[in-house]
Amino acid sequence: MVRERDNPTVITRVLIHLDKIVSRSRTATYLLQKMRFNSLRDQLLKILYPGQTFEWDVQGVIFNLFDPRLIYRKRLLRSGHVYEESVSHLLRQAAHSYSRPIFIDVGAHYGYHTVFFSKLVGQRGRVIAFEPNSFAFDTLLKNLEINEIGGDETVAVRAALSDQEGLAKVIGASDGGSKTVAVQNLQDDVTVQTLTLDNYCKDHAICPDIVKIDVQGSEVSVIKGMSGILKSDVSEVLCEIHQVIGNVGAREVVSLLQDAGMEIFELKDFREAGPDLVKLSDHATDLLRQNREIMIYARRA
Repeated sequence: MVRERDNPTVITRVLIHLDKIVSRSRTATYLLQKMRFNSLRDQLLKILYPGQTFEWDVQGVIFNLFDPRLIYRKRLLRSGHVYEESVSHLLRQAAHSYSRPIFIDVGAHYGYHTVFFSKLVGQRGRVIAFEPNSFAFDTLLKNLEINEIGGDETVAVRAALSDQEGLAKVIGASDGGSKTVAVQNLQDDVTVQTLTLDNYCKDHAICPDIVKIDVQGSEVSVIKGMSGILKSDVSEVLCEIHQVIGNVGAREVVSLLQDAGMEIFELKDFREAGPDLVKLSDHATDLLRQNREIMIYARRA
C-alpha cells in the first residue's frame, strides 16, 4: 500500500469509484466520458501530489519512487492496489529462496520492481535492470539514486535485450513502455544497443536465478536470446505476454519456456492482490486466444 500520509483517503476513494463507473460504461459517449474523466483525474493528481515522488510500502518494503508522469499513482487509483502486487509477492518469495539471489529486470521502466527487489535483498543479492527508453532509463537512475542503491549490487543498463546483438529503433511512448525493432543505418539519437542475455551473463560471469520480462511485445526475441541460461541457470521467470503480438507469439513464449524444462502457470489478475497461480497445461489454447495481457510465471520443474 501507499503510505497513508501521502494518500488523501477520501479524494482517492472518490477517484477510484468514479474511474470504475466510467470504465464500466459502454454508452455511445464512453470515449468522451473517459477522456474527460482522465483529464480531470490527472489535474487533481498534479494538485494533490506536486512533488511526484512518493513513499511506497509494498509488503513491508519501504522505498521512494519518482513518478514524473504519475503512471504508478494512476494505476493505484484504477485498481485500488499497488502496482502488480501479486508480482511483488512472488519476487519476495523468490528472494528468500536463494542465499544470494540474482534478479534480472528486463524492461525495468522507472525501476519499480528493481528498487523493490534491491531493497528486499540488500547486499546479499544482485539486480541488473535493462531499459532501452531514454526517459524511462533516466528516471530509473534517479530512483536508484534517491533510494541510495548502487554499486556492484544493482546495475542499470540502457539496452534492449533481443536474440541478436546490434542496433534497434525505440518505438513507443516517450516515458517507456516501448517496443524495439532491430534495424540498420539509423541515426544515433533514435537507436539503442541490443544485447542477448546469454552473452551479457557470460561476459559478466552472472548466473541469474530470477528473470522478469515486460517488453511490450518483444518477449519471444528476449527469451530466444536467453536460451542458454534458461536451461542452465534460471529457476524462475515472470513474463508479461502482450497479446498485440498475436496468438502465435503467445504460444511461442509458452513453448520456449516449456522446452527449457519449465513448469508454466498463469498469474491470474496479476495487477491485483494475490497471487492466484493456475497451472497452464499443454493444451491451454483458450487462454492464449484471449485478447488481454497475461502474466506467465515459469519455474524449474
